[in-house]
Amino acid sequence: MHLKLKILTFLFICLVTRTFTFGRESRLELPESLEEITLDNIDKLLPLITIDLTGVNTLGWSNDGKFLAVIIPEGIWIYTIDANNIDSDFIKIDGTSYSRIKFIPKSTQFIAGDSIYDAATLTKLRAKPKSYDYISPDGSLYADSEDQAITIKDTETNTLIMRIPLQQNTNCDEYGCGILSVSFSPDNKNIVFSSLDLGEKAETGVLDIATGNKTLFPLYQAWGLNYSPDGSMIAFSVAMPGREGRQGIQIIDSKTGVKIGFVGISGSNNSPIFSRDGRLIVIGGTNYDAPNLNNAYGTLYFYSLEQFLQNTDLTPKEAIRSEISDGWVNAVAFSPDYRLLATGDTNIHVPAGQLIIWGIPTASD
Repeated sequence: MHLKLKILTFLFICLVTRTFTFGRESRLELPESLEEITLDNIDKLLPLITIDLTGVNTLGWSNDGKFLAVIIPEGIWIYTIDANNIDSDFIKIDGTSYSRIKFIPKSTQFIAGDSIYDAATLTKLRAKPKSYDYISPDGSLYADSEDQAITIKDTETNTLIMRIPLQQNTNCDEYGCGILSVSFSPDNKNIVFSSLDLGEKAETGVLDIATGNKTLFPLYQAWGLNYSPDGSMIAFSVAMPGREGRQGIQIIDSKTGVKIGFVGISGSNNSPIFSRDGRLIVIGGTNYDAPNLNNAYGTLYFYSLEQFLQNTDLTPKEAIRSEISDGWVNAVAFSPDYRLLATGDTNIHVPAGQLIIWGIPTASD
């Protein structure tokens, strides 16, 4: 009897220890002071913290930079940044293959998949209403993209502002049809939207929120739409979700849809991101041998905007800097103060990946 009790006690301790280990990592430390990441100092960028995970699907920063939420297959890691210390906690969730994560401005809450969570309390608050798919930069507007329309509502009152019907193809394939990606402009005045459909029947382009007027130009299979800081450009990945082939990354004029630049980087469904001044562009993807999975490996690419303006068709080899990773780089995001860059990858051959937090320590460090 005593032996059984000892065995049960031992198993209980192991279970508690395992649960605690999985639920919280050791405290990590960042350098005391960091430079803002820009085109001019990108050669000094260093990996400050590397964390092994089972693969990163997507990630996002809170608007105050205090929380970094990272979605992996088993759930969500919440990294809390306090001065130069990072604490971590885990939210166990089943089925977290979310394509995006968005913090609600001026809040510790974030949207992931079909639910709203609180990074501060590590709790799931409620199911996400269908109309809360996208949030404007100032947090005042929500937008929902249906297959055949975009609906915009006021955040506080949930009042319907407008519903804009869109012409979309009704002959869907196995990957669906209709609106694929939506993004608000930095000034909250416009919405850019793309379509999964191929063909001239599907409407894509930019919507004026005040008037409901549409400026249409081709944005078929444009994934991860993202405005430049000044709103003059839109960057995106040309990709079919669920398929291995990726055509590349494109930048267009936000008013006309005219192509500004293109680079044939494969493997990324996330949007390119811009530095604060828009001069530096960061792209996650794979090497130029992709989509041949036997030869592909992950790569983080850095370009200058001037490269795109001077040469509309670039190659991965022309990046001003590139960093190789074991897995496809699925997620890239600057912290709100642009002093940290978070990247997440997933190894396509084995269930493994990494979260890397990059930065540039000041000379005194």
